[in-house]
Formats: sequence, C-alpha cells, structure tokens
Amino acid sequence: MGITERERERVELLAVVGDEVSTRDLVRFVGIVGLGFEANVTFLAVTPGSRQEFRSHTDLAADILHEWEMETAAMKKLAQVEEHLVSFRMVMVGEGGEPITRAPLHRRKDGALVRELLGLDGQTFRLLLREGRLEEEVVIETRERTFGMIFLGMPRSWRQIYRVLQFTEPPVLVVRKWEEGEYKFLVCFDGSPPSWRALRLAARIAKVLVAPLEVCAITERGFSREDALKVLDKASRYLEKATIPCRVCVEEGPFEKRILAKADASTILTLGTSRKSQVRQLLLGAASLRLASRAPGPVLVVK
Repeated sequence: MGITERERERVELLAVVGDEVSTRDLVRFVGIVGLGFEANVTFLAVTPGSRQEFRSHTDLAADILHEWEMETAAMKKLAQVEEHLVSFRMVMVGEGGEPITRAPLHRRKDGALVRELLGLDGQTFRLLLREGRLEEEVVIETRERTFGMIFLGMPRSWRQIYRVLQFTEPPVLVVRKWEEGEYKFLVCFDGSPPSWRALRLAARIAKVLVAPLEVCAITERGFSREDALKVLDKASRYLEKATIPCRVCVEEGPFEKRILAKADASTILTLGTSRKSQVRQLLLGAASLRLASRAPGPVLVVK
C-alpha cells in the first residue's frame, strides 16, 4: 500500500513510557493531542541490560509469541499502552475487539522492535522498544525520525532530563504527574523569537484541548512594564486572529519566583529557549531544568 500525501504530511509525536508517570494518563493526554493534530504517535520504552540479553528476549517475542508477552518491564509498559489505546477508542479494532495492526511486531534495521496500530483517523500509533540508556535512546530516536514534540515523564535522574533538553531539537513536555482534570497553559512571553515559538505551540495544543491560555510577561532590567504591555498586545492580536481566547498579565520580580507563584499542578508552564548562542542555550537549559524540577505541573520547553 502506498503512502498518501496526507500521511507524508502528518506530524510525528514521541512519548517516552516509563515508571515515573501513569501509563494510562500518558496515553490519554498524548492520544488526545495526537488525534487532534491527526498525528502519528510513537510510544517509546527503553530496556536496560546487555544487547545480547535484549536481543534474546525480543527475538523470542517477535519470532515465537508475536505479542508483548515477555516479563520485561518495558514490554509490560508497551502492552499497557496498547490496552489503553483500545480502551480509549483511539485505534481501530476488529470484530473481537483486538487492535488492527498497520505493521505486525518486527525488528527495524537499527535493532529496535516495533509494532504499529491503525488510529481512528488513519494515523499510526507506534509501539517501540529500544535497548540502552533512556536519555541516549531518546536522542538517537529523534535523529532517526523528525518529531514535532516529545512527551517525557519525570525520570529519576535529572541528568536524563538535562541531556534530552540539551541534545534534542523538538519541543519537550516534562511531566512530573498527570492530573485527572483539565489543564491550562501559562506562556512566558517577552516578544523574542523563542517566546513566539512557545506561544504558537501552546496555542495549537490549547485549541485542541480546549484549554485556557494565559500569556505572562515578567519585567526585569532592560524590559520595562511599557515594553511588556507592547509585546502582550501583539500576542493578544495574534491569538485573536487565530480565534484562541487568552488572558494576559504583567508580573514584576525575579523570573523563576514569579512564574512558579502563578503555576499549580494543572498548569502547563511553557518556555522558549534560544537556538543561537550555545552559552545562552546552556544557561536557559539550566533555567528550564530548574523550573521543571520545581514546577508543580508539566513544563513545555520550546526551542
């Protein structure tokens, strides 16, 4: 079967599955965003251990069982992802209620094991198993395929988050804990190109989720209240043209302190970082890391 133009143009999303956040809540949130964007979604699980051990387990799964039935934690997580995709009615199912596969369980050329399910709108939900260090495998996967966004549960090691933020190009949503209720977006905005990228992405997702959106400018040295009001006016006009309702605010004081004071567990805090200066990127990456570690809710870092 040939690939249609629509399929070629689909956005690709990457969701990292682990023990840190609820698999059910991850599938629900990412699935809703994926269906809203009509995007292909890859759910990635990473198993540690030696490559020989990994291959022996996955070969057995692929060649004998044809299902995610091995007793490794990563395979169990992917089996849960599949179950939740079916229960949330995000994939097509057969007469017996089993998900319809676009591609059966198979090994890619790079050694990763993958199974593809057919989504309701024709998109692909991809279940992917890699072996190695989580942060390294995420970086490698983003180099193999162009992703529009990464969803990352809060790993136990801050080093893992830092490496993903620093060495991947797509925006990264870092999640400590998924909330049962509805989310709202808080965008840090100063009129710079990175903050515009953050605003545009937050606006797109907020429109899909029908989520409230607030744009906040924080005054500091060299950025007065008058400057803040000017850039917020431009942001408001952009969102009005896009038919996305929003609130705007101006805050004074230390950046991180003021932002954290406005966020709660249901707030998706959205930040833009510079791509130009490596030094500036390093500093902003550190700021993003601190906010991700201290924010009560998800943090979306847009590069």
